[in-house]
Amino acid sequence: MLRNMLSDPATIITHKVLRLPARGIVQRYTKIVLSFLVSGLVHTAVDLVNGLTFAESHSIRFFTTQALGIMIEDGVQWIWNRSFGRGNTANRGGATARWKRVVGFIWLWAFMAWTIPSWMYALIGKRTGLEEAPLFGTLSVSRWLLGKN
Repeated sequence: MLRNMLSDPATIITHKVLRLPARGIVQRYTKIVLSFLVSGLVHTAVDLVNGLTFAESHSIRFFTTQALGIMIEDGVQWIWNRSFGRGNTANRGGATARWKRVVGFIWLWAFMAWTIPSWMYALIGKRTGLEEAPLFGTLSVSRWLLGKN
């Protein structure tokens, strides 16, 4: 049900309003961006209920950035396949090679480590009563990336 709540508006806008074809990269990315935009709007409403102002809520930016992450991942996969093909060295018996799963895992966690702080710090700051939200722990990737001690 939640999936339909997010994807149905994207499908309606993509096909009924914008009249994009059923297949193709433009309609694919339009639906992805719109689905994540709807999710960002829903999470913004949650942020407002939790006491953040619209300006403090970064939900829309965070969720639409996830769509960008999907596009980057698709682009890298497309370049890889164009450069090296889909030979038997990468896939054996239809199973994804272990190294591809490892690279995908690292990509996902690195991308999330980069994007989550922009979404969560304002809410953490509001909940803790601090003017500036604390960075996550002493071994925080965010603390290292932002150069904060």
